Amino acid sequence: MNVIKSDLKNIICSSLSTREINRFKGKSIFISGASGFLGRWFSALFEHLNDSAFVSSADKCRVYAVDVEDLDITNNNFQDMDIGPFDFYINSAGIASPKWYKKQPFKTIDVSYTGTVNVFERALRENAESVLVFSSSEVYGDPPAEHIPTPETYTGQIPTMGSRSCYDVGKLVIETLSDIFHQQHNLPVKIIRPFNLYGPYMRLDDGRMMANLCKSVVENDIMSVYGTGNQTRTYCYVADAILLMIKALLSDENGEIFNVGSNYDEMSALEVCETSYDILGANKDNLRVIEHPSFYPKDEPNRRKADISKVIKAFGHEPKTPFTEGIKRTYQYVEEVYSNSRENFGGEIR
Repeated sequence: MNVIKSDLKNIICSSLSTREINRFKGKSIFISGASGFLGRWFSALFEHLNDSAFVSSADKCRVYAVDVEDLDITNNNFQDMDIGPFDFYINSAGIASPKWYKKQPFKTIDVSYTGTVNVFERALRENAESVLVFSSSEVYGDPPAEHIPTPETYTGQIPTMGSRSCYDVGKLVIETLSDIFHQQHNLPVKIIRPFNLYGPYMRLDDGRMMANLCKSVVENDIMSVYGTGNQTRTYCYVADAILLMIKALLSDENGEIFNVGSNYDEMSALEVCETSYDILGANKDNLRVIEHPSFYPKDEPNRRKADISKVIKAFGHEPKTPFTEGIKRTYQYVEEVYSNSRENFGGEIR
């Protein structure tokens, strides 16, 4: 059994009740950003349910998974397209990599505003059961020590004209739109703020640290840590996060925001790389600490750690995959797929 199938069975589906799984029986699901990190996981999950839980063709869920190459949700024609209706909307479209959003700032913020409005209006018209959208831990900015771990109630401090603003402000726009549509139209929307997720399906060309790390190990090449290497994060294995997101989608917690991340200790960027190299038996002479390259924004937060008490209380689960296990599973997947096909995990961003 490969890593993804194992995670779908042992981490996600084993923690979903029969009632929760049956909520998707015979239903239609729209997934945007389907070739992205999270979009691929959601698509794989519903494919797994169709193969393992739903026997008859009438019971199987119908998934309409699209990316910008298939359907651009910022296009006004999206409202008139003959698709759907859909019972569930998972709007994971977005340009999340600093390497890419720095090249396409207008498109980045347009996906957050126009794309979100278009999805919300369709969901309202079709009386969808639930809508899931994705914000980011970036909306907190660089919290002071007294707000770490950071709860959902912390309002954050992000600049409107910084090198990350097209992405960060765009995520705030998504949250504001969610609140407006929920308050004025009773849209059953839930907002997720992911904190440093990693795992299978990461794009290896997106310029972020965990992808660069795995790519450097599989190629036995230089791994560059940007800045001082002292910036700290907590890292959450993606399958643990997907479980919490699915529980949020199926819940009645409409209009709510949930941090989704790990309760484990913070690690510095350099510590993550050194630990991973030790676990994977890689050559630590390949590690370098360098200044931020020109294509990567410099103004990144010094610390990032989620207070996940709200999501634990709401859904009775918390991430349980330790980093030592998560990085092994991630690398197992990367080594298999990348060495066989040199796939870029999502293709070119336009």
